[in-house]
Amino acid sequence: YQRRVRGECVAVISNNKVVETFDRKFQKQASTVAIKRPTSVQVTNKNVVISDKSGDAYSYDLSLTNQKYLLGHVSVVMDMVLTPDHKFLITCDRDEKIRVSHFPNCYNIETYLLGHEEYVLQILLLSPNILLSVGGDQKLLLWDLSSQTLLQTLSSNHGDYTSVSYTSPYLLTCNKRHVTVTN
Repeated sequence: YQRRVRGECVAVISNNKVVETFDRKFQKQASTVAIKRPTSVQVTNKNVVISDKSGDAYSYDLSLTNQKYLLGHVSVVMDMVLTPDHKFLITCDRDEKIRVSHFPNCYNIETYLLGHEEYVLQILLLSPNILLSVGGDQKLLLWDLSSQTLLQTLSSNHGDYTSVSYTSPYLLTCNKRHVTVTN
């Protein structure tokens, strides 16, 4: 399961292909079944954006009725984020790529951020212009989106990362045996 909150809307995806939206009081607003198993969800004030195992991303209205194809990767889209201004949709995949696409016209690709040697598991926006990517190569890469450059590489001493979370000023990294909090 994965959930995202934006304004008055909460969107939830599950492994059984169900996509649901709720209001802030957790009253169900809409429900649909995705074409393929969803991998990530993002919410705007007007749309729910879902990526799936086939490498595609779609936009739905908040009632989950009108579906629009946004983009496709050759491999599974592992995660995605929208920039706070909703100008870019950033996706990552099993082929070591991070793709920055204009939103909602995702056929217009701004750039690729290349630096991982294995799949990219997760991406997080630490600030409007700073992106953190987590790879199967046991590395965290810190990117400057405005200059499209790699700022820093952090390598794990404890194996593959399984999850990363950020709540300013703390970065929480997890793997199968360790949890690390960085300030």
